[in-house]
Amino acid sequence: MIAVLQALVFVAFLLFWAIAARTFADPFYISTPAAVFSKLATELVDPTFYRDLRVTSLELAAGYVAGALGGIGTAILFGRWPTVGRVFDPFFVAMNSIPRIALAPLLVIWFGIDLASKIVLAATLVYFITFFNALGGICLLYTSRCV
Repeated sequence: MIAVLQALVFVAFLLFWAIAARTFADPFYISTPAAVFSKLATELVDPTFYRDLRVTSLELAAGYVAGALGGIGTAILFGRWPTVGRVFDPFFVAMNSIPRIALAPLLVIWFGIDLASKIVLAATLVYFITFFNALGGICLLYTSRCV
């Protein structure tokens, strides 16, 4: 029953999209679902699509692993030595508040346009989420050692 309702919601979304694209939306900004699926079908037979997919997957996986390992490692460090955590806490909160899109141009300048800048950007996206959640978990285990 839930699957049928989900399918109906999906069909309703596609119908709304098709009607919106043909009536009140500017076709320059919003294309029709048929045009999107047609373009997708042509791209799926293009070999460069799979090369780009492989490179993007590599950047995603490397950034995720680096960010997760760094976040967990730092959370363990702060959980083990709470004084260090209290010293660095305001700096981590400040760094987390920087919009990642603002970091992207700086990362390209620092690391170049190749894989490194994209991996570092992906790692920063994962790092702070993992860090704060792992630190929260460690704080639940050792409440007397928390920041």
